[in-house]
Amino acid sequence: MKIDKRMTKLLMKQRIVMVASASKDGKPNASLKSIVDVESDEGIIYFLDLYAEKTRENLSENSQVSISIADIEDFIGYQFKGNVEVIDIGELFEKYKKKWEGQRTKLLIERMVKNVQRGLSHGRHEMYLPEPKYLAKVKVTEIYDLLPHEKERPTKKKRSLRDVSNFLLRRKK
Repeated sequence: MKIDKRMTKLLMKQRIVMVASASKDGKPNASLKSIVDVESDEGIIYFLDLYAEKTRENLSENSQVSISIADIEDFIGYQFKGNVEVIDIGELFEKYKKKWEGQRTKLLIERMVKNVQRGLSHGRHEMYLPEPKYLAKVKVTEIYDLLPHEKERPTKKKRSLRDVSNFLLRRKK
């Protein structure tokens, strides 16, 4: 299933998504993962797992996942469902591990600069994150828009707090 440009842009902009998996008994697990690439035409999303506990265990029993992402500023969000291939050795894994290192370094620098400008320190740094344990290659089979249909959404041009609250009140009725 093809992933359109708007979805790809959101995935690469946000980079952090919620990935839900389930054991063979149906026990759910949801955790944050880092998107490292999207092959739009092939319908593939790649993410790295740094901790490899519950998600990895679930994937060994049940390869189906759900990936959710939302951007409140742009009022968009999607859910991608698909099947995962776990890759923990080889050229593809090393390629994305190296790409992640660059993303992590960039994020670290951006956050440090922002905190220095604000006179803050968050005390936690990306440089202390563990190395990725595996790469997940998700072949997307279903895509759902998490927000109202385009025609119903307040647009950027007319979106005010009043527009959004009126929109939400209409939805509750």
